Amino acid sequence: LISTSRFGPSVAGPSLIPTWTGRHQRRLQAYAMLRAYRENSSRFFLDTQDETQREDHREYGDAELLVQQVRAALLGDQIRITVPGADEINPDAADAAALARQEWLRNWADGQRFNLKIMETEGDAVGLGDGVYVLGWDAKRNRVRMRCFDPGFYFPVLSPDIDDDEYPDRVHLAWELPEEDSPPDRRLIRRITYELMPVAEYTPAYSDRPSDMECFLTDATYEVDAFQSDVEDLTPARARYRSDELGEINQRALGIDFIPVVHVPNTVALKDHFGKSVLTTVLQIVDDLSNADTDLQAASATAGTPALALAGSTLGKEPRTYGPGTVFETGDGRMTVLDTTAGVTAIIDYVKFLLSRLSTNARVPESVLGRVDPAQIEAGVILQLTFGPLTTMIEEMRLVRNEKYPLLLKFLQRFYVQAGELPDVMPANLQFGAYLPHDDARAVQQASTLFGASIISLPTAIRILVEAGMPIDDATTELERIIEMSTRKQEATLALQQRYAPEPTGEPNGNLQDDGPRG
Repeated sequence: LISTSRFGPSVAGPSLIPTWTGRHQRRLQAYAMLRAYRENSSRFFLDTQDETQREDHREYGDAELLVQQVRAALLGDQIRITVPGADEINPDAADAAALARQEWLRNWADGQRFNLKIMETEGDAVGLGDGVYVLGWDAKRNRVRMRCFDPGFYFPVLSPDIDDDEYPDRVHLAWELPEEDSPPDRRLIRRITYELMPVAEYTPAYSDRPSDMECFLTDATYEVDAFQSDVEDLTPARARYRSDELGEINQRALGIDFIPVVHVPNTVALKDHFGKSVLTTVLQIVDDLSNADTDLQAASATAGTPALALAGSTLGKEPRTYGPGTVFETGDGRMTVLDTTAGVTAIIDYVKFLLSRLSTNARVPESVLGRVDPAQIEAGVILQLTFGPLTTMIEEMRLVRNEKYPLLLKFLQRFYVQAGELPDVMPANLQFGAYLPHDDARAVQQASTLFGASIISLPTAIRILVEAGMPIDDATTELERIIEMSTRKQEATLALQQRYAPEPTGEPNGNLQDDGPRG
C-alpha cells in the first residue's frame, strides 16, 4: 500500500499513517484506501488475519477504469491554452499581442511537459479528490518550473474564521524521507513552507497596486520525535535548512505577494477545501463487485472440477481425486457428476447487475466503460441521451477547473514579469476538448450547407468542424489552406473557360457573316 515517488513514500497502509500528520490523518487514510482500490490492493484492508482469504480476494480493476474514463472525459480529446482575443479561426479579427502571448504560453507548456503533468495531477484529483501544482523560478535555467505533488504531501493551514473565497496564508508540503535517506533509527521529514507575511509596503513588478504582504519560502529537514503530533509542531531546533546557489533557504523573501501553490479539488469545495473522489459514492458497489468476483472464481473452479458421487461401489480406503485422464473402476457402481453451472450463471447475472448499478451511480454510461455492444445502439441520438448524467458531472468538474487553471497561468506569468522576461500579465485559460460522441457526417453537411447558403462565414464553418471533433490541428493553417485551394480552383476554372470559349463573331447569336461594305 505504499506509494513512492522521487520525493519519497507518500500515503501508506491502515496503520502506517504517520502521527506527525496530526488532524490530516483521516484525509491521508482516505487517500490510502482510494489508492488501494485503484491499484487492486484493497484486500489488505480486509478485516481478517487469514492471508489465504486475502490472496483469494479478486479485484479486476473496475475502480481504476472508472477513474481513467472520467479523467479522459474531463480533459477531452485535446488540451489547449487560450488567450482571449487570440482568435485562430479568424486571424483578421485577432489581437496580435494576444496571439503572441498564446504562442509563448504554448511553447512554455511544451517545454514543461504541461499536458503530461495535467494528466498526472488530474488522475490524483479524479481518483483521490485533490491535485496539487507548485510553481517556482529556476535560476539556473532562467524559467518557471511546474511540479506535481502528491496530495498526501499537501498541508494547508486553514483558519477556522477563513472566508469561503479566501486561500490560506500558510501552506506546507511535507513528506517522510525513505529509510535509506535517513540516519539509523531516526525519522526525518522534509517540509517546504510557503507563508505570506506582512512587510513594508512595496509594488510588485507585475502589479500597479502596492502590497503589504510578501511570500517567504523555507525548506528544511526535521528530525521527528516518536510522539510528534502535528506537521505544524516540528521543532526548529532540530531543523537542517537546505541550501542552493543563493544560500540557505530559511524564510527567503520571494518578492511576490501570492503563494505559488495551486490546489485543484475534484469537486466544488468552498466549505471543506478538499474535494471528493469519483469513487467515494460507489465504494460499496466496488466492494460487492470484488466479493461477487471472488465467489465467481470459486464457483467456476467448482464447476470446472465438479464433485463426483459414487453409488453401489467403493474405490478403496483412500479417497481419490481426479484430473484429465483419470480412470475410475466402479464395478457395478454408478458415478454421478454434480452440476453446479447454474450457480455460476446466477453469479454472472449478479455481477452484470452490479456493473450496471456502478455505471448508474457513478454517472458514467456503460458505453463509456466499454460495456455496450455498438450493434445494440439504434441511433446516435439515443447514445447521446445516455450521456446526460456524465455531461452534468463533467460540467461541474470543469467549473472548478475554470477557476484554478487561469490562476495557475496568472501565477506563471507573474514570475516571468518579476524576472523581466514578460512586459505584463494577460488573462489565459485552459480549454478542454470535446468528449461527447459526434456525428462527423452531420457536422460536415451542416457546415457546408450553411456556408453554401451564405448564412455563415468560412471561419464559422471551420469552428463548427473543430467543435465536432474533426482532426483540425491548427484552425488558422486550415483556413489558409482552404483559401489557397479555393483560389487555385477559381484560377483553374477561369483558365478552362478561356481555353474552350468560342471565338467572338459579332452577331448576337454568334453567327456573323461578312456581307461586304454597307451604306
